[in-house]
Amino acid sequence: MFHLIQALLIAFAVAIDAATVAACEGICRGNRRTWSMLFAIALIFGVLQGGITAIGYFVGAEAVSLVGGYDHWVAFVLLIAVGGHMIYDAFVRARQAKNASRKLCEETSLTMRYMLYLMMMGVATSIDALALGFSFSLMSVPILLYALTIGIVTAVVSGAAFYVGSKIPPKWISWTELFGGWVLVGIGAKVLLEHLEHAY
Repeated sequence: MFHLIQALLIAFAVAIDAATVAACEGICRGNRRTWSMLFAIALIFGVLQGGITAIGYFVGAEAVSLVGGYDHWVAFVLLIAVGGHMIYDAFVRARQAKNASRKLCEETSLTMRYMLYLMMMGVATSIDALALGFSFSLMSVPILLYALTIGIVTAVVSGAAFYVGSKIPPKWISWTELFGGWVLVGIGAKVLLEHLEHAY
């Protein structure tokens, strides 16, 4: 149960980047959104987020022997870095949102160009998941549970964000990313404190 709760918290935190992009897509299209776009965004972002998390885990598992007794520090630094990056992005988006306005995008159907764009955005928003997967290998977590949870949550949140994004002001989006960043910072601190408690 503990791993499931922690997996859900982490999943919602790392899904924020993908949800932000999805929400921006919704904001950009307004009433011209389509269900096919929503499902494409949910599927692509979910599969990439969960898959890249697993890749990070297995790559990290090969490197565990190299970091040895410093694994908790590596996990701490990675989680703080990912969370801090999300917090920074939240403030940047908040400033940008002041000058943002609703506009209609060119793409109104699932063209090959749009699918490639979504895949690039999916990979870009999954970079944090790669570092997160690496940190998971240092924490000995059940990666199948975490990767599936992250993928499913990202898909659901991204699809919902795309739909809701067509109805909300851009300035609200940055607050969700700020929350996600602080969740990861908190988990990083928890990992370090737990190790220090066992050490002493």
